[in-house]
Amino acid sequence: MESADVSPGQVYRSCDPRSGRTVTVVRVRGDRADVVDAQDGMRPRSVLLKGFHTSLTTYGGHPRRSGYVLVPEMTGTGAASARPAEPNLVDARIVTSHVRHLLAQQPPPSIAGIARAAQIPVTTLRTILLDVEAGKPRTMQQGTAASLLAVGRTSDGPAAPQNRRGVMASTVVDHVRSLQKAYELASVAFIAKTAGVPASTLKAVLNQHSLDPLRTMDTAAASKVLAVTTLPAPAFPRYDHVTDIGLLRRLRGLCALGWPLRSIAQPGGIASKTLNEFLLNETSTPTTRAAVLIAWKELSHRPGPSAVARRLAAKKLWAPPLAWDDGTIDKPTAVPDGVRTARTCAGWTPDLLREELEFLRRAGLNWTESLRRLSLGSGRAHELLGTEETRCPPQSLPSTPEHDLAPAA
Repeated sequence: MESADVSPGQVYRSCDPRSGRTVTVVRVRGDRADVVDAQDGMRPRSVLLKGFHTSLTTYGGHPRRSGYVLVPEMTGTGAASARPAEPNLVDARIVTSHVRHLLAQQPPPSIAGIARAAQIPVTTLRTILLDVEAGKPRTMQQGTAASLLAVGRTSDGPAAPQNRRGVMASTVVDHVRSLQKAYELASVAFIAKTAGVPASTLKAVLNQHSLDPLRTMDTAAASKVLAVTTLPAPAFPRYDHVTDIGLLRRLRGLCALGWPLRSIAQPGGIASKTLNEFLLNETSTPTTRAAVLIAWKELSHRPGPSAVARRLAAKKLWAPPLAWDDGTIDKPTAVPDGVRTARTCAGWTPDLLREELEFLRRAGLNWTESLRRLSLGSGRAHELLGTEETRCPPQSLPSTPEHDLAPAA
């Protein structure tokens, strides 16, 4: 048999022993076949059908020095083979390699221009490129593949990028990425909602920008996105140094300031139950992290309305916001300033105790609450104050909401 029965998907090896090149057949038209390199799908070209053979030797038994010989064991396998699910389907990787080669030219054509030259929908071409880039198995019609492979090899190919109207997509992409870097919980959908543009539009720009560097975005939509410089809650500025222990101290500090959990949860748009769970397990989620930081920014500088929250926080020895420094609140080894604990109450003197008790009385705590706050027993307090002051102060001193529970001096 002098020539092979050539069909798409077959793999042939060069008969020239100095070459060793293998090719994959993409399309057969008339007396010629379109082929690409079998290894990488590059170098599309056309070969006469009479140049394909089934044997390395001629009828006379002489070795062939030109043309291509069929490699049955490679047909349907390999990096750039066709692997057609049906006879008229070919592997899309063969085509995408050619398209990427076109996009690397100077000046580069647009994906839309390539699609127009091949007379196929631009959405089809973009979907194929995205699927192949993601490693998904993808086939395409033989005729469509042949049309794309012909682009750039004929006078019908896109000679230059098309004149486009709108804002360059790269500008919008860079702006969105900078927002996501500066804010937590800044998803593409949230940024689109804040800007007042469809989320699908913004996602398409970001996903397809790498495939089409010259892609543009509608001027009106791009202007809305570029106008967003700050994001509202639940997004919040990214603080890489904030730790779970720091968040816990902030939440406890707000409680000590008189803010109930429902008031703390409200600015961040979450339920108080979520904050209560954080107090129990001491492990934050992005949503909890956002809510606590937002509440800390809005509420930590003013007293809350709940005397109950203050009393409960005092019983648990939770330090108020003024006891913490911004530079140390997130460090596990940090201790609140001006707050006495059981480990730091050995140096009591009568004058110091009187000063502390007077300060806590002004803050609204009675005798029992004050001693608990100072981690001091009643017997020890009477001993320090002496016989003159063995009488306990009134047990029901009012806790006025207008006074904040501040750290002891």
